[in-house]
Amino acid sequence: MERSAGSLRWGGGCDIIYHKMNKFELLLREKLEDLRDEEYGDFVAKGVPGVPRENILGVRVPEIRGVVAYAIGEIFSGEKTWSFEEAGRLSLGDRALAMTGKTRQRNGKRQLTQWGFNEELYHGMNKFLEDLPHSFLEYDYAHAQIISRMNNFTEAVSELEKFLPYVNNWIICDTTNPGIFRKNLDEVLELSLGWLKSEKPFIARFGVNMMMRYFLGDFFSEDFLEEVAELGWRAEEPGQMRELKRMVKMSEGQAKRLKQASEDREWTETERYYVKMGVAWYFATALAKKWEATLSILTEEKLPIWIHNKAITKATESRRITPEQKDLLRGLKR
Repeated sequence: MERSAGSLRWGGGCDIIYHKMNKFELLLREKLEDLRDEEYGDFVAKGVPGVPRENILGVRVPEIRGVVAYAIGEIFSGEKTWSFEEAGRLSLGDRALAMTGKTRQRNGKRQLTQWGFNEELYHGMNKFLEDLPHSFLEYDYAHAQIISRMNNFTEAVSELEKFLPYVNNWIICDTTNPGIFRKNLDEVLELSLGWLKSEKPFIARFGVNMMMRYFLGDFFSEDFLEEVAELGWRAEEPGQMRELKRMVKMSEGQAKRLKQASEDREWTETERYYVKMGVAWYFATALAKKWEATLSILTEEKLPIWIHNKAITKATESRRITPEQKDLLRGLKR
């Protein structure tokens, strides 16, 4: 099997060939190589099933964030300065750029200052975002961090939709979180409900993450609990769907639809596990934030047994759940 990350290629022997790597990727790779830790790479490999050891450099998450911040900083490093007289003689395009800068006094004269812009690095970053799939887990994390730092909602969603189909592990799934989302919750809700229904397991888990991050506070509806619960059933092994008979307030048509959805998903056992675990974490968090509404999901047995019990276990480990609530939850285990 051979994959490519733009011009970077590797085969069975994982011989890395630097061939026409753009300046941004070269900068990224150079910094990551300096931080490489083989022992840490061995440790990470044990926690990400499905990612071959040779595709893990072994760089810690805070260090990758620092590399991404440095690389983006290099794009917008330096500055351009014009006097007001010079600005008046600039071309229309350059004048528009200048007028977005800051006015300041220097030597008694007013000047305009604008941050510099490294066009080669900027286009290199865009090329890096296009070159999917990446060869290394750390490249995926860097990609996720670039998206998470975008301050234009439309662009962030566009890049995210291109990236998510290539996410194949919980680390990248759970650390991708565009900060601009919190300012666009109506749109994010619609997107998240769609992601919950995805045929790809880690897109579905990403949808759970978004529902947990943004929609267990003021922007909440009990219907959201039902939506995530349905994903839990779709993630069940088809042979275990007989549990549907234990469900309360589920029509025969709904049970049949969920059973078919489970059978249609060609997810591995590991993929199903990570989706179910994401759902369990969601309900454990929901118990801490929306106790009454979430408790009814458990008392009415609206979750598969494994997710039901795992959510209770995680909730009873939380400091946000009172001792009295923990005692009640333990009594609800199935």
